[in-house]
Amino acid sequence: MASTVTLSLILSLLVSSISPLLADYYSNKKVMNVIDSCWRGKAYWSANNRALADCAVGLGKNAIGGKKGATYVVTNPSDDPANPKLGTLR
Repeated sequence: MASTVTLSLILSLLVSSISPLLADYYSNKKVMNVIDSCWRGKAYWSANNRALADCAVGLGKNAIGGKKGATYVVTNPSDDPANPKLGTLR
C-alpha cells in the first residue's frame, strides 16, 4: 500500500514538472531561424517567394538575381547531364 502511494506521488510530481515543458514545446510561438522569420512571418509568404531574396545573409546578400531574375520552373524529374532538357534541374 505504501509503495503504491509513493509511486503515485512520484508519478504525479513527474507529470506536473513535465507539463510546462510540453506546453512550451507545443505552443504556437513562432520560433524560426533568421531567414524564415524574415519572410514567413509576413502574410501570404507562400505567394511571394521572391521576398526570400530580401532576407539573404552572408555572401549572397547583395545578389539581385533572386529579386529580378527569371523564374525557372522544374517540370521534368529526369536527369541527363550530357543532354539536359528544358524543365529539368540541369
